[in-house]
Amino acid sequence: MHYYIGLIIEALFLFFADIVAIRYNEIKAEKTLRAKIQAVKGMGSKARIYSAYMFVVLVATAFLLVQYKGDNTILMNVERVYLISLILPAMFYDLREERIPNKLVVYGTICRLMFIIPEMLLEDDIIMTWIMESVAVVIMVFVAVAILLIYEEAFGMGDVKLFAVMGAYLGIGGLFAAMFYTGILSGIASVFLIILRRKKLKDTMKYAPFIVWGTIIAIFVFGA
Repeated sequence: MHYYIGLIIEALFLFFADIVAIRYNEIKAEKTLRAKIQAVKGMGSKARIYSAYMFVVLVATAFLLVQYKGDNTILMNVERVYLISLILPAMFYDLREERIPNKLVVYGTICRLMFIIPEMLLEDDIIMTWIMESVAVVIMVFVAVAILLIYEEAFGMGDVKLFAVMGAYLGIGGLFAAMFYTGILSGIASVFLIILRRKKLKDTMKYAPFIVWGTIIAIFVFGA
């Protein structure tokens, strides 16, 4: 019970952090604390809907991790909830501004480094895990560069950096599973949009919205 409550509390805390993340520019523009709070409250209807979406995804992820991935270590599930919370605001910015802010990538990297300390205390064979995660980041960068040399518009550099950070959390197998499911989901969406004539065959696809669900599927199906 304490494990369940703790993971839900983490999800709620990260939800509020994500609210701040998607309103970062508006908050930064204000000078006083009261004005900053009003900037958060003054979000538009689309931001409110997306906030509700983030809440549902985070809480549901935490709940399902306890129910179906209870054999994972506590720290592993904590990291998985955090990773989803990192991808959600990336999805928001990709949809709104067609970019993924570098601040999110840096924030995710710093937090991954902070997880090293509890991992050293609580996890077994952690050195091998770190090696696999480091290799995943390097492989991701090389694969992305190779793809972009062949087809420049395959995806944006923001997607590459986000995938690299994901590799630091998921390792090689988990990263490629997330990429695989992301590719399937984005492909299915592209076909439907082309059929509905909302998208042309040569148009590019925003990947961040599918990275969220590709990662969730990788966590629960592949065991990333």
